[in-house]
Formats: sequence, C-alpha cells, structure tokens
Amino acid sequence: MKSRVSHQSVVRTRLSCERTGGYNVKNGMYCYDWCPFCGHRTDGDDHDTLVIAPE
Repeated sequence: MKSRVSHQSVVRTRLSCERTGGYNVKNGMYCYDWCPFCGHRTDGDDHDTLVIAPE
C-alpha cells in the first residue's frame, strides 16, 4: 500500500527559463543540463534552478 505524502512535505525543484518564460516544477531534486523549453544549457544567466525544501 502506498503512503500518501502531502506535496508540501516533499522537496521540489523548479526550473525557470527567461528566454521563453517557461517553468517546470518536479517533486524531488533534479539537475537540468539542458533547458526543455529553449534547448540551451542551463548554466547561464537565462535560467534559474530553485530547490524548495519544506520547513
């Protein structure tokens, strides 16, 4: 039986692309090398990766 976990108690990763205005939020911790929106590398100033941890 799967246990139910509130989305507020899970670490989430948010990737934002300033080139396209797109963003993606996933449960868990992710490292994006390439942007799924514009196709460029994410290590430049046009992309922000934010890891959100519950309090």
